[in-house]
Amino acid sequence: MSGELKGAKEQTDSLRKWTEQQLNSLAQNHADRSQELRTQLQDKMLEAESRLAVRLQALEARVEQFEAQQDQADRRQSDHLKRSETKLSKRMTSMESSLHQELQLLKQEYHKGFLSVHDAIESLRQIGDIKSRLNKEKLQKDIRHVCSKVAELNDL
Repeated sequence: MSGELKGAKEQTDSLRKWTEQQLNSLAQNHADRSQELRTQLQDKMLEAESRLAVRLQALEARVEQFEAQQDQADRRQSDHLKRSETKLSKRMTSMESSLHQELQLLKQEYHKGFLSVHDAIESLRQIGDIKSRLNKEKLQKDIRHVCSKVAELNDL
């Protein structure tokens, strides 16, 4: 039995070595495969990051272009509003000036009219004064004439 035990021990040792070799081989294969998969994953991640970076740059370019267009549109609208405000301001100033001139002309016309009325009233007062004086003189003359007629009649 000792020969058989020795044979079994050798066979067990041999099987153990073979199992360890298989185990080491499998572990090495697993490590190699893991490294290969890790490398592939890193390559794919780098590729995906690269594609994302390209898309992000394209998107940033589109956003910048949109912002530039929006800024340009805002400037055009602002410029248009400023021009409109300027035109409106000029129109309002012109209209105010025109209304002011028209108001001044109306004031002058009213003033001239009031002066004309005042002058006419003054002329009528003077005419009335002169007429009154003439009437007074005529009345005094008539009174003298009547007095002289009365005196003539008294003398008769």
